[in-house]
Amino acid sequence: MAKPTKHYGRWRIRWTDEKGDRRSAVYDDYKVAAHELRQRETEVEERRRGLRPAALEPKSFTDIADYWEQNRAPLKRSYKDDLSILKQLRAAFGQLGLAATADWLPAVDRYLAAATGRLSPKTIANHLVLLGTILRLAIELEWMPAERQLHLPSDDNYIAPSLEA
Repeated sequence: MAKPTKHYGRWRIRWTDEKGDRRSAVYDDYKVAAHELRQRETEVEERRRGLRPAALEPKSFTDIADYWEQNRAPLKRSYKDDLSILKQLRAAFGQLGLAATADWLPAVDRYLAAATGRLSPKTIANHLVLLGTILRLAIELEWMPAERQLHLPSDDNYIAPSLEA
């Protein structure tokens, strides 16, 4: 078992992750560093044995939007429409982390509240459809956790209130 080593007055820990890549972190306190090292080595061993799901790389909405723009949108007939919608979705959700599923519903609600006055209900519905499709792709690529899927408002649920008014 590895031990923390002195590094410029602090304590460095080094471990190898489940992919075989060398990782490193630095801490002020030896006990904290030793605890973190044991915890990281245990997590890696559990992942290798299949007892724990693989760690998700920190990706943002911008990453999946870039992937969509390069790989999926060119195959669609509505390529230009997707690029136009992506421009607006990037402005609203660009820095939002894909793994932070708890932050997504409030962000979508804020987006809907901001878009309601300036966009038609059909346009907003198109934005929600593309957003949901892109987030399902993120789950497929394992960039977003699948155990807590995000349920966006459906077209019917969103458009119906505006038709009643």
